[in-house]
Amino acid sequence: MCGPSCGNLDSPPSRQNMSLIAIIQLVIMICVGIVCLVEVVTMIQTDSFTWSLIPILKIVVDGLIVVGLVLILIGLFCSPTQYQIRTGILCFCVGAILSVVVTILALVGADKHYKQTATVGYNICYVIVLVIVSWILWRQSGHL
Repeated sequence: MCGPSCGNLDSPPSRQNMSLIAIIQLVIMICVGIVCLVEVVTMIQTDSFTWSLIPILKIVVDGLIVVGLVLILIGLFCSPTQYQIRTGILCFCVGAILSVVVTILALVGADKHYKQTATVGYNICYVIVLVIVSWILWRQSGHL
């Protein structure tokens, strides 16, 4: 329907590849990074923050996702080598997997000290977006 002008899902965004799919992917990645940064800042600034299992895992997850996205963006636009992109994709994918684990733990109620501030629907949508972006990044990592 869109044709070749939309781009190829298998080719990662770069200075040479700024197709419609690449731009949408970058926007989604930046939005995910902003959401993760806001979650970390909110969790740390909260007065009732407790250092229990789920909050610590959420900080680790959000940190991995933000570091992964920063490495991906640096590798795509600033670095002549692809090592930053591969490391960033690995960090992002590990963060997405841990996010699924944290969401399951939060839904099951594994941590009695953790009060879930987000709704169940938000957590499920967030995990779905992370898994889709991880799958796309993993697919693109084979074409670097």
